[in-house]
Amino acid sequence: MVESDGVAKALPGDQRAGDASQALTAILQTQYLRYMIIASWALGLLGTIGWFKATLWFGLTVVAGSVRGVVERRVSHRVEGGWGLVFPTVATVTTGAWATAPLLAWFSGASFGQPLALALIISGYVLVFAQLRSSPRQALIISSPYGASAAIILMSLWGGAEFWSMLAVLPFTAAGLFVLVTMTLLREDRIRAFQRHQAHLIEELEAARDKANAANDAKSNFLGVI
Repeated sequence: MVESDGVAKALPGDQRAGDASQALTAILQTQYLRYMIIASWALGLLGTIGWFKATLWFGLTVVAGSVRGVVERRVSHRVEGGWGLVFPTVATVTTGAWATAPLLAWFSGASFGQPLALALIISGYVLVFAQLRSSPRQALIISSPYGASAAIILMSLWGGAEFWSMLAVLPFTAAGLFVLVTMTLLREDRIRAFQRHQAHLIEELEAARDKANAANDAKSNFLGVI
């Protein structure tokens, strides 16, 4: 007898690659990393903007991360049909707290402030796209505060040679994110192809089982008549 229930349970709809529920589940499972990264950013800011501003940023960002975590837990069981509006909205707003870090570094006047600001912006984009690489549209929305920070910094350079230097950074940053998303989508296509093939095999085995059962029933009926 062919048992297909085990396979069906292993591949529920809300756990398929690229699904919103799967992405939120992964985020919740690694939620502790969020606070570790916040601490690492605060440590990086410490040497540039001073302990008071760095500590204040750390506290506000931890609060924002906690609020986002609460929302993620509440909506994680209600996104089977898509992302909805609650999670993207809250995630975008709370990302705004992170996106203030590059601005603090850039306008700090410290010698290392500007390189640190660019590093934080790129790091922020990578973090968002790494978490939501299977949903690039959501990643673009949620990472928009980093884009706003980059635009503010870019405008502060208007009229100078540094404006074009920073503008030249954008293509290779976008290219890196594009590769990250593309590789993820290709991998998920292979996963879906395997799932379809597996489902097809299960259907064939079930059909063979039904035929065998029908043949056994016919044989039993024939022997019963004899």
